[in-house]
Amino acid sequence: MTDSAGLGETRATGSDPNTMEIDLGAIAANFREFRQRLGAGRRMIGVIKADAYGHGAVEIARTLSALGVDFLASGSLKESAAVRRAGISTPIILLGALTGEAIHDVIRHPAIPSVDSMAIAEELSRAATAPLPVFIKVDCGFGRFGIPIAEAVAFVEHVLSLPRLKIEGIYTHLPFSDERGRDWAARQTLVFDRLIVELAARGLAVPVAQSQASPGLSVGLADNGTATALGHLLYGLSPVNTELAAASTTPVLRPGLKSVKAKLIHAGEPPEGAAAAPYLRGHYGRLGVVSIGIQHGYRPTSNAAHVIICGSEVPLLRVCLENTIVDLSRASEAQVGDEAIVVGSNGHTSISLQDLAKWQATSQLALLTAFGKSLTRTYIAA
Repeated sequence: MTDSAGLGETRATGSDPNTMEIDLGAIAANFREFRQRLGAGRRMIGVIKADAYGHGAVEIARTLSALGVDFLASGSLKESAAVRRAGISTPIILLGALTGEAIHDVIRHPAIPSVDSMAIAEELSRAATAPLPVFIKVDCGFGRFGIPIAEAVAFVEHVLSLPRLKIEGIYTHLPFSDERGRDWAARQTLVFDRLIVELAARGLAVPVAQSQASPGLSVGLADNGTATALGHLLYGLSPVNTELAAASTTPVLRPGLKSVKAKLIHAGEPPEGAAAAPYLRGHYGRLGVVSIGIQHGYRPTSNAAHVIICGSEVPLLRVCLENTIVDLSRASEAQVGDEAIVVGSNGHTSISLQDLAKWQATSQLALLTAFGKSLTRTYIAA
């Protein structure tokens, strides 16, 4: 199974030398692990924003829907529309703030909009022609989107008073990666829990309440909500730093990304003498050109960076816009057309996504989303 970058539109890919291989079985196994740990009474929200963190929103949505996920959470109308066109009927929560221009699009798709302003709630009420479920987004201190928590009770009461709007859920976002952030998230989780209690005491019970997501789940933060949003952990990524991860309660997860592969598209002898570019001075082995470069999101700067060709670690010499020049001295048998492993393994030699992120001084998420936009995805069926 293959798809091009860009929300899962399929096309022939025989001439594309660069691929990222996604293991749907790994993602399914991660989901099942948390479904079992959290229990059947907990609602599960599968986060597919940023094209499912580069893994392909449509295929991930299809996999999660087959597993019985309760909701999908998308970052854009374009993304949610692509999922709907693929025939996937699982409810989709549209994350983030909604603009007035998108009101009619949300209703037409349909998606469940997040509401965090009186003006948007009132516009949705006027535009809806039938009962419309909404989620209330609360800001517990992260500062990105949401109605301030001090105003949340009054806001919920106002939304409930509007015709045709039905509050399906209420949620907040408490991301963190270090110990200081964990302590903040623990405090604000309690604040959100108190909000839910106050709403219930006023007769304003909301079916879905979610503050727990991958960071809190990974370190065992307790909450009194009814739902968990799985993002990082679903894809086998750690949302916290090395120190917190070492003390994590998270089981060993399987990475959704199995490999990134390119092709050796040229091999030859280096220029000699004064004709050689400065970066080639003193280099006497064969050179190769690999079909991945800066435009694909590949830009290592570490001297440790390499690819794997013919089972050997092949050092990089120069990363270019569309390709990368490599030193074939350690892979003298390499021929044009051979596979170049950018992430993945060959025998006892491997390169992890974490390795590559370190070589590029960036995050694994930045790599995944860049590769997802530029490489052809192939899928291992769940």
